[in-house]
Amino acid sequence: MSGVLESPRSVFNLANNLVLSGVAILIVGVLGAYCFDEAIGLGLVVGSHMLTIVGPSLVKIGYVMRLSVQDKLVVC
Repeated sequence: MSGVLESPRSVFNLANNLVLSGVAILIVGVLGAYCFDEAIGLGLVVGSHMLTIVGPSLVKIGYVMRLSVQDKLVVC
């Protein structure tokens, strides 16, 4: 894992993937927790509510990673 974090370009790509996966997880969580809550079981509703916490957390982590590596990628 340390090899991935040494290159600014790979950290930027990892951060982009974290943001995109966080948004996807959030959308799945919201759909399961609030739209399809009557059609699925209680365990899946609880899991969907957990995804509504995990998704934004991944978005925030990915965004901070992008901000921290962005100045290293700028070439004037």
